[in-house]
Order: sequence, then C-alpha cells, then structure tokens
Amino acid sequence: MKKQLIALTIAATVFSGAALAKGHHQRGGHGEMQNFVNEYVLQLTDAQQTQADQIKADTKAKLKALKPAKEQRQQMAKLSPDDSEYQSQMAVMAKAKGERVEQMMLIKADAKAQFFAILTPEQKQQWQEFKQKQAEKKPRGKGKGKGERHCPTQ
Repeated sequence: MKKQLIALTIAATVFSGAALAKGHHQRGGHGEMQNFVNEYVLQLTDAQQTQADQIKADTKAKLKALKPAKEQRQQMAKLSPDDSEYQSQMAVMAKAKGERVEQMMLIKADAKAQFFAILTPEQKQQWQEFKQKQAEKKPRGKGKGKGERHCPTQ
C-alpha cells in the first residue's frame, strides 16, 4: 500500500509538472492581446486581418534578421575586464547594439504606420478610445517591477 501511494504521488507530480509546462507554452502574451484588440475592439474585416497578419509576419522577419549573431554574443561573453582593449571593444559592441535598437524602432514604427493605413476612420477612433481606456485603467509606473529601483547607484 505504501509503495502504491509513493508511486501515485510521483506520477501525479510528473503529470502536473508536464501539464504546467504545457500550459505555460500555450499561454498567449502580447500576441493574444493584439488578436483580442483586432477581433473585438477594431472588428477587422477578413481582408484587413489578412493584411495585418502579413504586416506582422514581415515585421517579425525583419526584426529576426537584426538579432545579433551567436558569434557576437559569444565574443562579448569572452571579453575580460582585465584586457587593455576591453573598454574600446565594449564601445564598438555598444555602438552596434545602439544601431540595432534604432533599426528595430524604425521597423516597428513602419509596421504601425502600415497597420493604421488599413484601418477605417471609425476603427482608428475605436483604437484611440481603447488606448485611452487602457491608460486610465492601468497607469504606467505602477505594479510589479515598476517604479523605484533598488539600485544604490541611483
């Protein structure tokens, strides 16, 4: 009886862990919210949804192309603060990262402009109203991980 109880406990633990892991990966994040907004707030037509999906796919591909190469990340990890060239090497990498961030922001801005171009004036108004309600409901700077930092240098 005791062995059966132990076996059952182990099985339950394994299966519940697997279920939690599976549930975690199935959960939506930003994309799920975007789908909600597109379907229920803006009520996109099928043609608009197809265009929005294409914009999203194109944007994702462009952003993925900007991701730093594995070699660059490994090179950065190998740098030693004791090296005489450490500061100059980090400056070069920081400049490259800044350029990537700028490109990412421009790609996202272009995608947003493309998305707004497919909306009707009524949908644009609905978008603005939705964003206003969201801002009133959940002000920035509040909640977990926001606000004051606990860093002694600030």
